[in-house]
Amino acid sequence: MTMEDLENKFNSLASDKFNSVQLKELKEFIFSCDEYSARDFMNKLIIK
Repeated sequence: MTMEDLENKFNSLASDKFNSVQLKELKEFIFSCDEYSARDFMNKLIIK
């Protein structure tokens, strides 16, 4: 899959759950997950 394919898939699965700002932030976070430790990544996924 290309990055465009992955983004399209992500958007199609998550767009009805998050507003556009949240969707953009979440996508950027997930697509850069290799920059975070496992602990930081999991902590960021907690919805408050």
